[in-house]
Amino acid sequence: MELIICHDCSGQVSFSAQSCPHCGSEEPAGPYQMSRREKRAFRREAHNDRNLIVGMSACSIAGAVTGWITAGGFFQSMVLPPLYAIIGASVGLGAALLVNVFSARMT
Repeated sequence: MELIICHDCSGQVSFSAQSCPHCGSEEPAGPYQMSRREKRAFRREAHNDRNLIVGMSACSIAGAVTGWITAGGFFQSMVLPPLYAIIGASVGLGAALLVNVFSARMT
């Protein structure tokens, strides 16, 4: 039976124990430490999420500006920018999702 030192109370605990018998800690081995590969994948996911938000926002703003520029009258200037913004957000979301899927498969 392999013994480890409890991360919280420094008492000896079995490696397979669910909790420390001395202090009741739920994680006697200490918090999980990510490997370099896991950290790199986590950073890549965070980066992809930021790209998704930025891409969708940029396409939405571009759509709203396009709707505002192409509007002819008062009614069109009230309807077209939000409509084009929704279309732009849809396009940006689709493009960003494709980039996320293909970047995840390349690694």
